[in-house]
Amino acid sequence: MENDSEVSSSVGSKSDRKNISFVWKKFERFSENGKEKAKCKNCGQIYASGASGTTNLKRHIREICPFRDQSGVEVQNNEFDQSIFREKVAKAMIKHNYPFKFVEHEGIRDVFSYLNPRVQHVSRNTAKSDVLRIYEMEKEKIKEILASTSSRICLTSDLWSSLVSNGYMAITAHYVDNNWVLQKKLLIFRHLPPPHGGQNVGERLITFLQEWGIERKIFTITLDNAKYNDGVVDLLRNHLSLTNSLLCDGDFRHVRCGAYILNLVVQAGLKTIDMSIEKIRDSVKYVRGSEARMNTFNSLSV
Repeated sequence: MENDSEVSSSVGSKSDRKNISFVWKKFERFSENGKEKAKCKNCGQIYASGASGTTNLKRHIREICPFRDQSGVEVQNNEFDQSIFREKVAKAMIKHNYPFKFVEHEGIRDVFSYLNPRVQHVSRNTAKSDVLRIYEMEKEKIKEILASTSSRICLTSDLWSSLVSNGYMAITAHYVDNNWVLQKKLLIFRHLPPPHGGQNVGERLITFLQEWGIERKIFTITLDNAKYNDGVVDLLRNHLSLTNSLLCDGDFRHVRCGAYILNLVVQAGLKTIDMSIEKIRDSVKYVRGSEARMNTFNSLSV
């Protein structure tokens, strides 16, 4: 009996020792066609187990597994979600104004692959679709906020020309939310083809208001002093009166932009000292034209 007990104890010790190696924290045992095998819990690589020992498993953990750092230590295998990755890349492009071809740059793709070998790289067209999808999602959120707010909405609008003379229309909404905090949201910044007359601009403005669902919540609209804006206001007043959407029996208030008027005053004042300003600019250009002039100027100013 004593001998049997010793034999059992000996066998149990050998069985326990088979699983005490640190590799079994990283590998999972299983049988396939009667043969023992081991599968990496991180990358899924399969090796023969059993009589072959654990040398190949140790080598995999220290040198081969993609989820290790450069020191040979295993990196934690966090779940990777391709959709979350694409969303974060799209938001980074929006936040930092990166071009769509950013995702096709070789260096960026190399960084992504290093961070996670399972990443699926996307094209510029896919990146564009992701950005537009995020825009639509954010747009729906703002529409819900504007629909739920109990206050009226004040609009500011202006036309803007790019360097290549393309016309754009911008509309900003100002309102007090349900927590009595003043909010400002840029609703529209879109290309507006000519002609830029009151009829065309007014019809486009009405279309935008309908698109955002705030047609019946307008309080005031602030515009610059351009002549066509008088036509815009008349068209908008007539349209909103038909839906009984105006306060004070349709006494719609057109607020002329104070900043624009102030800018006209400043520009007129600058014209009277135009020659002096031109001489100052020429002097600055001359001094900054070379390093020697800059050093001489700095020494004189001290």
